[in-house]
Amino acid sequence: MNAVELTRRIVRIDTINPKSPERPCADLLGKLLGDAGYEVRLHEFAPGRASLVARREGGGKPLAFVGHLDTVPLGAAPWSRDPFAGETQEGRLYGRGSSDMKSGVAAMVAAALDLSRAPLRKAGLTLVLVAGEETGCEGAAHLARVPGALGEARAMVVGEPTGNRPVVG
Repeated sequence: MNAVELTRRIVRIDTINPKSPERPCADLLGKLLGDAGYEVRLHEFAPGRASLVARREGGGKPLAFVGHLDTVPLGAAPWSRDPFAGETQEGRLYGRGSSDMKSGVAAMVAAALDLSRAPLRKAGLTLVLVAGEETGCEGAAHLARVPGALGEARAMVVGEPTGNRPVVG
């Protein structure tokens, strides 16, 4: 599945924090990753508020892709398009969370699906897609308290667009 189509699919899932649960989005992504051979675990910090951790083992510490599933509210201004349609027009995709950060999540999952069809030579791959990031990082805090939920990583890629500046370190 390509990243654009996957972005459209997950934009159609309302994950506005705090009113809408992330579980339906985590379930969809978990099914795709599980079907591709990843070991998938969902961790809820509250009913319906699920973070996803998916792993594909390799010979060393994995690369980790990290993102979040929730979005901010729609805001008071009217939308010119349905915020949950995932429409594309003239090379642009529209919808709540399309840039922060459902497109990043979709790109990570699409890459993981592509990698599932190729042998991993050295390191494995871990995806950590958290719930509740927009209002205090509850999902990440919960995962940090669950023994063995996260494991170690040799490097991490966070697809968060905040500040629009790459950070390496």
